[in-house]
Amino acid sequence: MCGIVGIIGETPFHNLLEGLVGRIRHRGPDALGFWRGPQVSLGHARLSIIDVGATGNQPMEDAESGNLIVFNGEIYNYIELRNELRSRYTFRTNSDTEVILAAYRQWGVDCLARFRGMFAFALWDTQRRDLFVARDRLGIKPLYLRRCGAGCLIASEIKALVRLPGFADDVNMDAVARFVAWRHQDVDAQTMFHGVEQLLPAHWVRIDSAGRYAAPVRYWSPPEIGAAPFGEAEAEGLRDKLAETVRLHLRSDVPVGAFVSGGLDSSSLACLAAREMPAGALNTFSSMLSQPNTENVLIPVVQKAVQGKTHEWTSDGQGFIDALPEIVFHHDEPIADGSMYAHYELCRMSRAAGVAVLLSGNGGDEVLGGYGTHLLGQLGSLLRQRKWSRLFAATTEYASHLDGGGASFRRRLEFLVRAAQHAAPRRVRQWHKSRQAVRLLGILDAPRDLAIGGFWREAGQDPYEEVYRNCLLHWTVPPFLHYEDRNSMAFGVEIRVPFLDHEVVEHLARFSPDALLAGRTKQALRTAMRGVVPDNVLDQKGKFGFAAPLPLFIETNRNTLRDLTHALVPDTPFLRPSAMMACEAYLMHQQGTIEQFWRPFCLALWHAIFFRGQFVQMREIGVDKPA
Repeated sequence: MCGIVGIIGETPFHNLLEGLVGRIRHRGPDALGFWRGPQVSLGHARLSIIDVGATGNQPMEDAESGNLIVFNGEIYNYIELRNELRSRYTFRTNSDTEVILAAYRQWGVDCLARFRGMFAFALWDTQRRDLFVARDRLGIKPLYLRRCGAGCLIASEIKALVRLPGFADDVNMDAVARFVAWRHQDVDAQTMFHGVEQLLPAHWVRIDSAGRYAAPVRYWSPPEIGAAPFGEAEAEGLRDKLAETVRLHLRSDVPVGAFVSGGLDSSSLACLAAREMPAGALNTFSSMLSQPNTENVLIPVVQKAVQGKTHEWTSDGQGFIDALPEIVFHHDEPIADGSMYAHYELCRMSRAAGVAVLLSGNGGDEVLGGYGTHLLGQLGSLLRQRKWSRLFAATTEYASHLDGGGASFRRRLEFLVRAAQHAAPRRVRQWHKSRQAVRLLGILDAPRDLAIGGFWREAGQDPYEEVYRNCLLHWTVPPFLHYEDRNSMAFGVEIRVPFLDHEVVEHLARFSPDALLAGRTKQALRTAMRGVVPDNVLDQKGKFGFAAPLPLFIETNRNTLRDLTHALVPDTPFLRPSAMMACEAYLMHQQGTIEQFWRPFCLALWHAIFFRGQFVQMREIGVDKPA
């Protein structure tokens, strides 16, 4: 993976190309490349993963057409595409970057449908004299745009598009309000910087030589949920599909490792990867707790099954305060919780161990029904369809599999009440969510009306499909991909997410929710991985994720955090005095919720870094004024 910058149009910012690429040099520590033409400039910071020699450097040119590209990501099926195109294109490198150039020359925009991978690229079409910009289907790789007078800038990270001479940066209060209310980030094209937008996943756009562009075009959408059953043959088919996908994701000319949390998703990928690699070759990276939870204690079980090289980092809160400004700087926006910190430290550890590629289980919950809200959505579907016997049976099944919950009458009644909420009309659900947000939004100087279209962004006839599509497109996948990309790229590490391979997403969408869940979250994966992943990992009931307890981090650093809060929150112009009161109440008296402290505090830290220059990072990324 890499960092890319593009400048197009009649703008003096062409003179800033090297400085803007320098702001995201951490994404590509291995090589820098620049190209300038009439009204267009392209820059690239390279992390060498495939064809690591100089022949793979960018910007890369198609010698016949003169087209040029800067590319961030991986095309996992580049070998197959290369073989298909070999008779029509003379390849000069072994890189996947050149395969994109060849595919574009052959198929134009339709080349996107043939790519299996994660990507964000900008390709200068010399015949059309425009910049073709595209992003992968699920948004694994980021790309941002900003109109600047008579031109347009694009970049892999927001920090390359702000603090530009002659352009003021303003806070986007709509995006801030969504973060405060629901922790939502990356739910649409907006960012927290007014005027800076992301190119949405599965979209492409053409920017003409004057820096103008029309509405981006969507080229892929997640399929509708199917109704196919899931039996023994289907379990074998899923296992084969995941094994094939992991095999493709292991294509690399540098060492590959894997996160291991002890959960179903990371354990499945690590065990499948270990089967494809020489014995003992897989490096695993795990976040440990001083007092392990139910999932954490399974990490050694997976490590033993993989029999690779283990790397462990202990979450004890030490170093949290020192790392926090760095993390927010790399994310360009506030961070939602403590898991970002644990993940950040594991990426640091991976780079120190010489492992530049990591497999992540991100996306497994969303495509396999791994959250409690998936269970509730399915119960809501049964309730809306008035399938009473199946509804009561499923309620008992789900309740009985909760860790420590059993199938008591109270627990089953709780499930039914929450299922009824999911079956309610969308306007009722949205009203309920907005009411919940009122107490949090009170800290903002200018709260926004989030009543309609705010939380439930995808509407449909089926409650389960609504949950599925909202998680995949808005609630969880986009912000999780954001933090995985920024944390890993801070240290020049590439993260790959096999569960979000579009063929895996399409494969799993064929099955009915009842078949995927079958009485508990991710039952299809549990069945498919039997014999590959240790049984006690497959049979676990709890869900914990990265060992990163934010309350512990806060308790360990309470006094320092109080001092920081007093230094930052009152000077944040869009926060009311009530924000300081809420932070103080939580920190010193344990009153209120952790969200009432963390969200205003993290917003204040973000504002201090990017708008007030109070931390060293933003002071060091200034660029010379354009001539």
